[in-house]
Order: sequence, then structure tokens, then C-alpha cells
Amino acid sequence: MTRYLFLAQVIDGSARSGKLSSHEDHITEYEHIGSEIDQEAITSVREAHVAALNAGDAEAWVAQFTDDGVKISPNAPANVGRTMIRSWSQALLDHFSVRFALTVHEVRVLGEWAFERGDYTISLSSKAGGPTMQDIGKYITGYQRKPGD
Repeated sequence: MTRYLFLAQVIDGSARSGKLSSHEDHITEYEHIGSEIDQEAITSVREAHVAALNAGDAEAWVAQFTDDGVKISPNAPANVGRTMIRSWSQALLDHFSVRFALTVHEVRVLGEWAFERGDYTISLSSKAGGPTMQDIGKYITGYQRKPGD
């Protein structure tokens, strides 16, 4: 079994409020370079990542990162390692319900590494009430192939 995990994820967006844009809740067709097995493994990680975030499951979300993974969000310090990523994501999910969607534009596999770029849309609804916040932007994710289970 080929298995990939997030090594790094960089998000760049500008906060907007309102409804989700025309971005779909599923991943669209995209340019890909790499074997079908690699592409399927990456798709599996991506889908688990999106599903965990939308379900508010910080543990499942963090499980998609390598032990030394890096999560970089706009206007915030980098979160390095699963411990920091878990702390950051749990704090986010404690305060907000999330609706997250990706549109993938490209995935390239180069040896044990893979790189993905695309657009994202995220809506954050405060659990305490108030207006929904929306962010639409671009992302790049680096994946590292790990030994299969």
C-alpha cells in the first residue's frame, strides 16, 4: 500500500464574509503527474483531511500530517509538528464549525515527494453565534510518501 502524509501546507487567502462562492464541495478534475497508485493515495489523504475538518475532528485531521509536518496559515506563525498542529486545530474547532472545500489544479509526484496546488474555500461559523466568516484563497501542499501499513 502506498501512503502519503502532509509534510507542509501553506494557505494564502483573504477573509470574506457571506456564502460560499462557486467552489464545489468536491474536488474537480486536475492536471496530475505520477502513477495512478500515487494519485489515489494522495486523493485518500486529501479526502480524509477535508472530511475531518468538516466533521470537527482534530485528531483525524492531525493524523494526515507527518510527525514533523508544518501547517502555515495566513497571518499566523507556522505550526511545526503534530503537537503544535493539534493544539492549533483543536483551538479552531473548539470555537468554530467548519465548512471546507478544495479545488485541486495540479498534483505532481517526484520520487517520494508530491506537491499539490489549488484553491480553497472555508466558512467558519462561531459556536457562540455571530456572522459566518469566509476565506477564499490558494494553497500548496507538500506530501511525503511513507511506508504502507
